[in-house]
This record gives sequence, C-alpha cells and structure tokens, in this order.
Amino acid sequence: MLGTVLAAVITMSGVCSARNTSKHDCVSFAEASKHASTTECVSGTVLHVAEGTNGVTFLTFCQDHKTCPFTAVVFPEI
Repeated sequence: MLGTVLAAVITMSGVCSARNTSKHDCVSFAEASKHASTTECVSGTVLHVAEGTNGVTFLTFCQDHKTCPFTAVVFPEI
C-alpha cells in the first residue's frame, strides 16, 4: 500500500511525472546515489513516512533514516 501512496504523492505534486516502467527498469534505493543528477525510477519499500516543516514529506526506505542511502523528499505544491 505504501508504494501506491508514494506514486500518488509524487504525481500529485506536479514536479515529477509518472511513466510506464517496470520494477526491472528501476534502480534499487541502495544504488540510487550512483545515479545522482539523472532522472531515474527508484524502487524499494517505504518503511517510514515523516512530515517535516512547511508541508515537506520524507519517505524513508530503511528502518534507521540516519544510515539510509536514499530518502525521497516531496515538497508541497506552491
């Protein structure tokens, strides 16, 4: 269910666009840092969702967000 929420949040933001990709076309969240400055599909299971200040939402793919190699940040629509 969280994967569905992630897709809905990102596409509703208007910043990212949905595309038809299979899980095999995506990079693992653990490998995401190797693709900095590129547009990629990142796959993984969201384990924690946190609300930050000013409507920012953080989606973490690890039990401990401090050691996680990738966290998705969703900014509110302006």
